[in-house]
Amino acid sequence: MYICLCKAVTADRIQEAVKDGARDVDDVSKACHAGSDCGTCRFKINKIINTTLGAEDADQQEAI
Repeated sequence: MYICLCKAVTADRIQEAVKDGARDVDDVSKACHAGSDCGTCRFKINKIINTTLGAEDADQQEAI
């Protein structure tokens, strides 16, 4: 699903950026340009960041 229509960035690409180290919307913008134009999608990007980081934390807890 496209999250950033201005830059044609999908939710999957944003998740990849987070898994590669992006920790906030500005990091994601630097990685894939999502949220760097009109800014309408920045709230959705933040939700994806939080969800992805939460899933990573849960995966790490299960591994312990």
